[in-house]
Amino acid sequence: MKTGLKRLFIAVLACLLVAGAFPLYAFADGSFDYEVHSGGIAVYTYYSGAVSSVQFPTWTSYNGQDDLIWYNGTAGSWNVKGNYYNYAVWFPISDHNNESGTYITHVYVNGASVAGGTYEVNTSPSILRSTTVQNGTAGYYAYAYVSDNGTSGITRVQFPTWTEYNGQDDIQSDWGSNSAASGTAGSWTVDGQSYNYQYYVSFAAHNGETGRYNTHIYAYNALGRTAAVGLSFTPNFTAPSIAKAVAVQDGTGGFWLYANVVTNGGFDIARVQYPTWTDNNGQDDLVGSWETNGSITGSSGSWTVNGETYNSRFYVNVSAHNNEYGSYTTDIYPFNKGGIRGTGKRIIYAFNFNVGVNPNGGTWSGSSSAQNVSGTVGAVKTIADPTPPTGYHFTSWTKGGVGTWNASSKQFTIGVGDGSLKANYAINTYTVTFKNGYTNETLKTEPVNHGSAATAPTPAAYIAVDGAKHMKFTGWDKAFNNITGTTVVTAQYAEEAHDAWTAYTNNGETHSRTCEHCGYVETEAHGYAFDSFVWSADGTAAQAKLVCDKDAAHIKYIDAQMSFVHHDATCEQDEYTVYTATYAGETEDNTVTVENSATGHAYTLTGWTWNAGHTAATATFTCGNDETHVETVTDDEIEIIPVSSQGCETDEVVKYKAVVTFEDVDYTEITDEIKLADRTGHAYALTGWAWNGDHTAATATFTCGNDETHVE
Repeated sequence: MKTGLKRLFIAVLACLLVAGAFPLYAFADGSFDYEVHSGGIAVYTYYSGAVSSVQFPTWTSYNGQDDLIWYNGTAGSWNVKGNYYNYAVWFPISDHNNESGTYITHVYVNGASVAGGTYEVNTSPSILRSTTVQNGTAGYYAYAYVSDNGTSGITRVQFPTWTEYNGQDDIQSDWGSNSAASGTAGSWTVDGQSYNYQYYVSFAAHNGETGRYNTHIYAYNALGRTAAVGLSFTPNFTAPSIAKAVAVQDGTGGFWLYANVVTNGGFDIARVQYPTWTDNNGQDDLVGSWETNGSITGSSGSWTVNGETYNSRFYVNVSAHNNEYGSYTTDIYPFNKGGIRGTGKRIIYAFNFNVGVNPNGGTWSGSSSAQNVSGTVGAVKTIADPTPPTGYHFTSWTKGGVGTWNASSKQFTIGVGDGSLKANYAINTYTVTFKNGYTNETLKTEPVNHGSAATAPTPAAYIAVDGAKHMKFTGWDKAFNNITGTTVVTAQYAEEAHDAWTAYTNNGETHSRTCEHCGYVETEAHGYAFDSFVWSADGTAAQAKLVCDKDAAHIKYIDAQMSFVHHDATCEQDEYTVYTATYAGETEDNTVTVENSATGHAYTLTGWTWNAGHTAATATFTCGNDETHVETVTDDEIEIIPVSSQGCETDEVVKYKAVVTFEDVDYTEITDEIKLADRTGHAYALTGWAWNGDHTAATATFTCGNDETHVE
């Protein structure tokens, strides 16, 4: 292999290695693949064992092995179509006479054949796709995507063109090499497909002829090989049109323009342009190059507005027009894919904003519902007063939103945005008068809101007429819980005899009573009678109480005649005197006692008495003031006090202790010593022997059976 080609091979394989960041897959030895690129062929294989040499003998099927070459492989790492290879070789197609057809490559590792394969190589160019696009009434473009199939590279692409009219009289001369028939290399996208060659066919270059045009495309590579494809194109000069269009306001920010665009049998629609300007300062806000300016190209789709269907729309933003709100003009122009501009449709739109008139419980313009009054910016609308709800009167409008309200002229000026008016009312107030129907006196006057209740005064329940009768309140002449106008309410009365009196009032020699209803007073003399005796605070004197027979509250007092009998104090009885009151044959005794004058007892302990078993003891107390007054207290919870326990040498001896409480004083009695049991005496027994060390002496131990601490 030539040195230059070796360098190219190393560079190509290095690029493949760098670009081959891929997951590694384990393949069987002898795996095989190839790629055609950069004017040559790269062949790959995989071998896992020890390698001293890898060779790739290669030839074509044309003329046997006249072009056989043994290529030495290079070790490395390649990712080819997702597979991993570790040996490869690249060689130029020119090594094999630039032949197309079947190539054969075998793989030898360490001199032994391990793999082989055949593959097809095309050294001619290919035209993979082509199309045409009309350019209005001036001509059309022809596009082609050309590939050199990884071989020698494309040198030129020719586009010879002629019409059906008069044969090929209008074809380019020497079109195979004429630059006037050569396409331009580049990158274009048509209907989502990419193309790398373009050629423009001008109708004028073909005598402005209509009818069918023929464009053939010839691609040439560096080897002089060609590929060809034929195109035909018939110009269509039918223009699209706007069938209908409408504007829809979008708040204060702008408005939508909707259009229904039809092809009329011509090319499909390429775009719809919406050049727009306001009536302020001419067309100062019209965008430049509006026919192609993408900022005013509408969107395609499907929308329904007011029951009508549209396939294009565009949003006019006031910010793009100096935030102006006057009249807007938009000329809507459709362009088809043949470059034909259709007839435009003009839409003139002025922003409209609403004033929402809310009667707020009343009615306005014959309706109780809120209504909109619409107008353009700056329009002046006269708004009449509403009809208030029953019982109310209109006071004012409250303005909301955008716009200006002049209350004095009752005019609303439309602003940039919706405004509103909400009616305000005040409730009607009426005068309610309450009168006394007997005296015709005005009792109360008060203002009362419509539909509310009046608050009645408290009328005189009774009115005195004379000693026999009075007038009684029977009620009001009408209801006043739902006042709807100026009202007079009258208290009604009926004649009635006195039937309820108060208690008599003592006036000295006379007493009187009052009618509880009307206050009429009746006066007459008392009729006293004896009732009881009333004693003085010290109980030694009394008065006779005389009570009026008409009213027990009317009382008179007269001193009674007095007598008494005295009694001295004893231990338990206080000193006292019995006083007797006498009046008009009536008598009554009253005892007066000198409190706490009784002498009281003077008890002393006069003896103790024990029962036979010493389980209880009784203390006797005798009063020093009266020896017939005797009290006893018994203690049946006797405490036993041990003196000595029964033992071998001691008797069991105890004392008994009694305790009683009398008049909060404790008294104690302890008996003399009392023997309960005699001593037991010792009961010794031999309990063991103890010898000395040389057994020359022994000691016997005796322990008492009654008390083991007694040892001899």
